[in-house]
Amino acid sequence: MRERARLGLSREQAVAEASRCLMCHDAPCERACPAGVGVPTFLRRIRFDDFGAALRKIIQANVLAGTCGMTCPQGMLCEQACVLGAIGRPIAIRDLQLSAHLFGFGELPRLGPRPGAARAAVVGGGPAGLACAYYLKNLGVAVTLFERSDSIGGMLTRGIPEYRVAREVVAREIGYATAGIEVVFAASPGGLGLEALRQQGFGAVFLGVGLRQAGLPRLEGADLAGVYDGSVLLADIAQGKAALPGAGSKVAVVGGGNTACDVALSLRRYGGCDVTVYYRRTRDEMPAFAHEINDALIDGVKFEFLAAPLAVRGKGRVEELVLVKTALGEPDASGRGRPVPLKGSEFRVKCDAVVFAAGGGIDAAWLGNAFRLNVEKSGRIAARRDTCETSVAGVFAGGDIVREKGLVVEAVADGRRAAFSMAGYLGGQCS
Repeated sequence: MRERARLGLSREQAVAEASRCLMCHDAPCERACPAGVGVPTFLRRIRFDDFGAALRKIIQANVLAGTCGMTCPQGMLCEQACVLGAIGRPIAIRDLQLSAHLFGFGELPRLGPRPGAARAAVVGGGPAGLACAYYLKNLGVAVTLFERSDSIGGMLTRGIPEYRVAREVVAREIGYATAGIEVVFAASPGGLGLEALRQQGFGAVFLGVGLRQAGLPRLEGADLAGVYDGSVLLADIAQGKAALPGAGSKVAVVGGGNTACDVALSLRRYGGCDVTVYYRRTRDEMPAFAHEINDALIDGVKFEFLAAPLAVRGKGRVEELVLVKTALGEPDASGRGRPVPLKGSEFRVKCDAVVFAAGGGIDAAWLGNAFRLNVEKSGRIAARRDTCETSVAGVFAGGDIVREKGLVVEAVADGRRAAFSMAGYLGGQCS
């Protein structure tokens, strides 16, 4: 049975939890929110059982309120800044934001088309693109959203496992954000260049295409049956079409980020597999959130650190993974110790499947050419964080192609900032 995301507090529990808020005059929780959600205000409205008003307040800053109420790292950001945490338990702000969606969504005004004189194109239907399109529409700009796949949502619908997000919440918010917006599916990258969009009458463009799939490493045996790309596997699981290893199968997951933890937990919860995660650094260097690692440990996922893959072996399909022990050397560009293979320390582990889950890369190569943009050494698009402006006038960018593996709430914040910058750029053309 597939485990579904837990939907948090009851209405009565939410009112009681919001009533604990001290309503701090300097609102450190609000300042800690990347999207700038007015936390004390929406908590006050929940306190008086007005969930519709609470949700309307949140949506002023974050149109994906319920989704972020499930995906924001719990205990970090706003909750970490809550002053009650210094003496006990902080306010459960993330859960209360989800509660605002669950009990207040039906009270939101129904949105229809809001045609504007100015036109803007949004490329990419993930969190950043959705937010940008929604706020542009509210600012009186006619928006067309171009999505290369056949569905909107990006990692929200094609990557994050169902035990972390309730699909019905995501679907409601996507529908609300795109109401009255023209959406073009299966958009060809070849037709999304700067000149092509300008010829179609778009005065400004937002790029929020997210991350590309990582692909399999160039290792011996990476083409054997039973070797998986973690990003592809998560997308297949999310769409219910993954052919998982059988229950009890021994699976080696290679990686140390949230993708690796999501894969490991999915294999445990949906496949009943015996999973070990191999990471080339120590736990302290893992980019995965601490709560993701802890959840994996609680579910029986094993971790082996300071181990890097060398080859996959087997006759036609996976039989073993060959690894080498590592030690941390001088810091690399990430600021973490560079993993150095230890001579003569190779070892083998028997397994039925291997998943390479190092996350996604930046999909900026075609963007740099198609939009004449400056691309940083990291592969990210160069853009100002405060305005999302790129090196080309009228072209804005946000989300993972700027931040590289940021949070959903950070992508939403980028999209909203870009919308206001784009409306300003379009100036008097807006109705």
